[in-house]
Amino acid sequence: MKYMVGVLIALFAPFSHAIPIVSLSPSSAVLAFNQAFTIDVLVSGVEVTDPLIAFGFDIETAVGLTYNTATVAAPFFDDSGFFGTTDVAGSTFPPVSGDDILLSTLSLATGTTAGFFDVSILSGQPDFGFSEGLFSVLEIFGIDESVRVEVVGTPAIPIPSTLLL
Repeated sequence: MKYMVGVLIALFAPFSHAIPIVSLSPSSAVLAFNQAFTIDVLVSGVEVTDPLIAFGFDIETAVGLTYNTATVAAPFFDDSGFFGTTDVAGSTFPPVSGDDILLSTLSLATGTTAGFFDVSILSGQPDFGFSEGLFSVLEIFGIDESVRVEVVGTPAIPIPSTLLL
């Protein structure tokens, strides 16, 4: 029995690898009314043995935030225009691997409502596997990530010290 387990591990070990992790990094987590801000979409854990060749996702924002544009980062080519129902898409050749790979920068703006607001990216049906997901050489991984930002209104304006005299 011990030998059988060892044989199974030896057979399947070359095929196991880490799942890439997508993260969202806002330029600021606390924002004022009518403030423009960006969110970087990053991926980490892309192995050399299974590099990333393409990605695609949709963007969802809470009422109170406005999604403006997305800039696909180099070395990816912007393929967003090829897919009518996918918000952001990119591909690259040669494939890339590593950590903190910038996929895209999203540009958004706040409104005039204070509170906490979520921004999400996801690869959903019916486009998953066609134009949405993380496409590596060997697999397609789903994307479902969100980040919360806080809108606090107009920032306090400091009073000049000469006014107090």
